[in-house]
Amino acid sequence: MRLVLSFCLLLLPFLSPAQKKDESPFDKKGDGKIKLTHADRTIARPAVKKEGDKKKLKDNEVYYGNVKFTVGDNQIACDSAIHYKNDDKIVAYQVTVTSPEAFTIKGNELTFNTNTAHSNLQSNVSVVAMNGDLVGTSESLDLDFSYQIYRMGQGILKIPEKKEEKK
Repeated sequence: MRLVLSFCLLLLPFLSPAQKKDESPFDKKGDGKIKLTHADRTIARPAVKKEGDKKKLKDNEVYYGNVKFTVGDNQIACDSAIHYKNDDKIVAYQVTVTSPEAFTIKGNELTFNTNTAHSNLQSNVSVVAMNGDLVGTSESLDLDFSYQIYRMGQGILKIPEKKEEKK
């Protein structure tokens, strides 16, 4: 009897259902597909002077005015963007990247690789928490949009010094 009870106690952890670990939204894989949701104006083929350049640019699209993209739960807003379809990339200017559960990141130029969902944000990059506090600034920041909420990659954030409050 004692042996049966010991054996049942040994098997109990294997037979009982394990607790489900809460998955962080930062760890959920997304599809990484970027979708254009709004643009005031779209030009399908930019004007060029040379005939040879027209062949290279035939699949490009230029978006102007209040341009918005979504990637998973992330939203990318910009003034203008160029979709280089032959090179599988999108270059956006005056960019704001917003994640509903994380940060807002602003920068001057975002280069997004449509195959890998990796991007690089250049020049005057600032990261702001959802409560409005400045987290840090940088000149370059890599972002990985293959997750539901983007992940920050390489880049050095300069953390602002906290000013002492006067009493």
